[in-house]
Amino acid sequence: MLILQRNFILRNIAGFLMLFTFYMLCTKHLIYLGLLVCFISLGCMFELLSLAFHKKCGFSVPTLLVYCMSISLFYSTALSFFLKKFLPTFWLLNYNYVAFLMYVFCACRFVFYFKKRLLKKQIVTLTISHAAVSISTSVLKCAIKNLHKGKFYLIFPALCVIANDAGAYYVGKIFGKTKLFKFSPNKTVEGFIGGFFSVCILCLLGILKKCIKPNLFCIYVIFISSFIAPFSGFMASVIKRYFKKKDYGSLLPGHGGLMDRFDCHFMCILCVNYFIYK
Repeated sequence: MLILQRNFILRNIAGFLMLFTFYMLCTKHLIYLGLLVCFISLGCMFELLSLAFHKKCGFSVPTLLVYCMSISLFYSTALSFFLKKFLPTFWLLNYNYVAFLMYVFCACRFVFYFKKRLLKKQIVTLTISHAAVSISTSVLKCAIKNLHKGKFYLIFPALCVIANDAGAYYVGKIFGKTKLFKFSPNKTVEGFIGGFFSVCILCLLGILKKCIKPNLFCIYVIFISSFIAPFSGFMASVIKRYFKKKDYGSLLPGHGGLMDRFDCHFMCILCVNYFIYK
């Protein structure tokens, strides 16, 4: 009981600090929000990569090789997209060229470590590595594009997901009885509905304060953050359960890792980007 109370307090303190940090960054130049997105994406990528090297899996591939390969692809495809407005084109072209060659070299070197008795596990390692990089770079690119469109298109969806997470957690904690998803024992139907109403309340307050316009985009974000984004959280739960891990990391007290906290944001960012540009 004391452990649960301690986790509850830690979770609330960490949540408040994260929200305060996010608020402070929102008041600054958009480059700070861009750097925050880069940090979160890179952190989530590392947490996903760490699954491949979980001690119970025993994948026989040099850790450094996979990390170098992944980081090379991450930076060459995503970070340069963010920096292109701040750095000379000549520098970026040369950097992308070197980073891509490094990725190709690491991918080729990877082949020499294949062994018949470990082939299945090594293929899983290779697949996870590329999936981790593909997911993180796709989300980072979409987030930066949304940010270039305007701060609102990054901040508003993020706040809706935060409201949904918070509402689902507290309502589920107080009223939750009906299990929603067997791989996430703490998720309840009552919490799922509570998350939706929390987002609606947030948007209503935003409209009353004239921070949000009651248009199609507002309705779209409410729907995505309440009914679609949580499913990326469910998927993340299935993946970590498969690897017999409770959390992706321990960076955020009471929350787990970055992936545990921002998994739902990934889907929301992608859907918002699709709405804006497609």
